[in-house]
Amino acid sequence: MPKCKNCYTRLKWSQILKANMSYSMTTCEHCGANHQITWFSRFLVTLLTTFPLIIFIFTLTPFTNVFLTLISGLAIACVGFLLTPFVVDYEEKHK
Repeated sequence: MPKCKNCYTRLKWSQILKANMSYSMTTCEHCGANHQITWFSRFLVTLLTTFPLIIFIFTLTPFTNVFLTLISGLAIACVGFLLTPFVVDYEEKHK
């Protein structure tokens, strides 16, 4: 989990997940410092969300039903997205 670069307090999982959805800034609740997701972390979020979905749908389709395959692929993409707060990195942005 990312830590605040100013006070070294861990940022909350839900706070990071919300910021990952729109690549927006997040604010440390302890010291008020603003943090922006790095470009590499943006790439990682996209990769963790879409890559497993694409691999599953186009190569590992175990189901004959297309609807079931899509639902399973979306579930895998959601799991990948829920894990992103553990691998992203934030940098402090000064106002």
